[in-house]
Amino acid sequence: MLTMDENPLDVQECWREGEEVIPMREKPVRLLIVEDNPADLRFVRIMLSGFMEPAFEVEGTNTLAGALAALRRTEFHAVLLDLTLPDSWGLETIVRLISGQPQVPVAVMTALADEDMARLAIQRGAQEYLIKGDFDARLLARCIRHAMERHRLLRAAAAGMWVEPETGVLSREGFLAMAAQQLRYAKRAGTRLLLLRIDIPTVKALSGLTIYQAQAAERLVADAVRRVTREADLVAHVSSGELAVIALDVSDGVERVLCNRIGDCLGKVVGQGAGNPLRIEISSRLVGAVAGVEPEELLNRSGLTPVQQRI
Repeated sequence: MLTMDENPLDVQECWREGEEVIPMREKPVRLLIVEDNPADLRFVRIMLSGFMEPAFEVEGTNTLAGALAALRRTEFHAVLLDLTLPDSWGLETIVRLISGQPQVPVAVMTALADEDMARLAIQRGAQEYLIKGDFDARLLARCIRHAMERHRLLRAAAAGMWVEPETGVLSREGFLAMAAQQLRYAKRAGTRLLLLRIDIPTVKALSGLTIYQAQAAERLVADAVRRVTREADLVAHVSSGELAVIALDVSDGVERVLCNRIGDCLGKVVGQGAGNPLRIEISSRLVGAVAGVEPEELLNRSGLTPVQQRI
């Protein structure tokens, strides 16, 4: 039996869906559906029964307790989770499931009225979400694949594969890999991303700083930014003296709040830890029309607007 640390599905070949390359897989996806409405459960089963590459092996349960028991008994590749269950409701459902079984990717399925809650569930650790009555078989299968891929990338980052030991945040390579997944999610969900670039001019020029002092300054800035960003946001060291942040699901007003929060925390870092030579500049860009945007484009300077606060 495969463990969750292995690639659950052997890649045989690829087929192209629009601009996205989707791997074809030989082994079936073992999916646990947690849904207390028998009609919804039957509907999803019927949708997935038509897929052969990959095929889906589906098991269903109608309670959170039943889901946790099933996950202890069987290794599943993904969970499709209704947030409203007889023994759990709302964000508590995703928190309890992930705290009990963090190794399994979760896609949330919810009613249209609870779409905001579904997006909050992404911030609590879910990888994807679907709105009931607003998806077909193709979108359902793609959502499950995206959840599995995003979870794999997050686990790779958490294991330190893309985390720089010097700064404690994602490397440029890790940023590009994770940004590609976030862009696909934003495109499907119709949400906006916020890109923040944080520049440390004195580190870029090594002005008055040794290599070790520059690395220490970057670590101070990275630690401060990571403390005030959300768990689902990406923080990366993309080049000498430059950090990047991607914030998901940015609603009106969030851009200013995040910029101010980061500016405040970096002001304290400069004053307390880095000394007078260190300067920090913040610029931002809202990425709304994500169709056709490539991860590398997020690393160029076009479209960035300086944030008024300079530190």
